[in-house]
Amino acid sequence: MSSNPLFKFELWPITEVATWERDEGKCLHWFGLTDGWYTIDCGGTELLRYSQRLIDATPDWKWRTPYFDYQVARLYEDVLEVLTKAIDPIPSDILDFVRTQESEQAFLERSFRWSDQYFTEARDSSPEERERFRQRATFWSHAAGWWIDYRALSSGHVAGQPNIVFWCENETVTIRWVNDCKVEETTGLPWNDVHSSQHAMPVTEFLEEVSSFHDRLISAMQERVNIARNSWPRPDVAIDAQRLLQEHQERIGSLERTLKHAADTRQDWDAVREAVWEVVRLVGA
Repeated sequence: MSSNPLFKFELWPITEVATWERDEGKCLHWFGLTDGWYTIDCGGTELLRYSQRLIDATPDWKWRTPYFDYQVARLYEDVLEVLTKAIDPIPSDILDFVRTQESEQAFLERSFRWSDQYFTEARDSSPEERERFRQRATFWSHAAGWWIDYRALSSGHVAGQPNIVFWCENETVTIRWVNDCKVEETTGLPWNDVHSSQHAMPVTEFLEEVSSFHDRLISAMQERVNIARNSWPRPDVAIDAQRLLQEHQERIGSLERTLKHAADTRQDWDAVREAVWEVVRLVGA
């Protein structure tokens, strides 16, 4: 593994962690205690990083770093969410449909044309209609869902950052980012300075990076669990130390469970190939 991690992060000191609100007052939990910053370093290109021009123009936003400021557990969960598909090799002839940004755009437009014409809602609740809808949903999963639904990092909470997707071909994992974020409206300045591109690495190295991310986050959170149980420094913020310990134990095994699921779950590429070409036949290239 490179000395420069793919997934870089830092947790804020416990006294600076943003609290959550409940009816009874301020509180924190495992997810909340991962408050910090994070970035994805793709061979020197840092994703989830804001432009220096935007930072300089908005000092009232109280920037602490140029990186995305959020609970690190969110990136961790999102990486595990895409991991199963990210390491499942895509046959080259199928990958050709999305290999470049241009071919991917054509694939998306064609898939949504099919969806608009054929993937209609169930007309009633009869068993026959429900079965037809199930078949259409299965077809969509094979025709387009294998790419659209499973490979992109969740981005709804990430303002002004590129769309990031992962895939594997043979023994190589590729990370591609497409920056179509335009500008921040109040300043007219770019959200970030990243140019659309991609970064590749051996799948073994990628798995080492994910494992390193897991180990570093679990280690940092073990320290916080110990503090919460023995010397919690924020008496005005409620924390359930016993539940925190239980969740930490659950999180320790999350990567192992995800990798086991990945080993047990493989895409049916013959079904994908058949469905993709059927869409081409129905709506054109």
